[in-house]
Amino acid sequence: GMRLFIGIGFDTELRERLAEVISDLRHSGADVRWVPEENLHLTLNFLGEVADPAPVAARLEDAASRLECFEIELAGVRPFPDARRFRVVATEVARGREPLEEAAGALGAALAELGFEAPSRPLRPHVTLGRVRSRQRLGPLIQAMGRYAGRTLASATVSCLTLYRSELLRSGAKYTALRSVRLRGGEGPRLAEPDRHHYAKSFGTPEKMGAPMNVEDRVSEFEEEYDAFLAGEAEELRGSVLIHERISWLKPAEAVHVSRETTVADAVRLMNERHIGALLVVEDSKLLGIFTERDVLRKAMDGDVRTLTVGALMTPGPETVEMGDGIAFALNKMHLGGYRHIPVWDEAAKLWRIVSVKDVVRWLVELFPDAVLNLPPEPGMRQPNETTGG
Repeated sequence: GMRLFIGIGFDTELRERLAEVISDLRHSGADVRWVPEENLHLTLNFLGEVADPAPVAARLEDAASRLECFEIELAGVRPFPDARRFRVVATEVARGREPLEEAAGALGAALAELGFEAPSRPLRPHVTLGRVRSRQRLGPLIQAMGRYAGRTLASATVSCLTLYRSELLRSGAKYTALRSVRLRGGEGPRLAEPDRHHYAKSFGTPEKMGAPMNVEDRVSEFEEEYDAFLAGEAEELRGSVLIHERISWLKPAEAVHVSRETTVADAVRLMNERHIGALLVVEDSKLLGIFTERDVLRKAMDGDVRTLTVGALMTPGPETVEMGDGIAFALNKMHLGGYRHIPVWDEAAKLWRIVSVKDVVRWLVELFPDAVLNLPPEPGMRQPNETTGG
């Protein structure tokens, strides 16, 4: 599937004006990852994981055909969502909120036909200028932001909406514009669409703007989903999710089973073929143990892996969790036991699944990509103690 969102790009003049504001705020010395000029935009709808973008693009065109171009005005710089939970430096839409809400409503109604749920909270349209990484020198930053209170920063004509794909890479989020659709009356010198000069090779001529596009916009910032959460004042989900989210959210894979009599050589071959690091030892639907790659490294050095059996090396009676348990609960068990894998019982499907540290890390990267992908290594960091098996 694809992670999709619908957004509004800005022309060169508007981006340059916002870049001047960012340049001024940089002097505060605050620990903020500032958005590059070419990546400034406004998020309208975050759709999440979608199997096929074609129906979404069709609904986007249908909704856009009934929407008129409109003006927006950006004013002030403020902490988002508020000063107490300062996570994002943003400028808000001071004029044009109503047509933006109308556009979001029209898109929501069109997408509802595909089964998408309507946002639970009203839209708070804003443009992210930077993302706070720590509280270092926030005082001087807030003072600098105060200079822009009530000031109009920029204005633009919104004349097109764009469907983007969001992918998370090691280098950050990668945005691919799949389709850009003009609103009614979408003509004029200041189109709120990706800059023609910057994207000339990918977008082609203006006459072809309605065709599918392959524009790749690499950014080193939070995924678009986080902006969507802030727009709906639901960023608190990010904090509470660490405690309250269930293991089922990780979508753990069904475990691969072997018997106690399986040779270590066959078990290793199976793990290599499946690209996994652990096998469950199950007989008569009963979980007897877990066999991991570390069992091979630490216990099989003095034996013949062709004759040595899994039963001789497995960790018997491993700790287990269930699909309805919290991720934090599973993490605590893995931390206390030094495990990299933990079996998960799926009562609904009546089968065993397995969660690995890699699954949790992938989930954390999706949740906090900026914080995780840009975290510098700590020299001399002590490695955690790990026990055998699991």
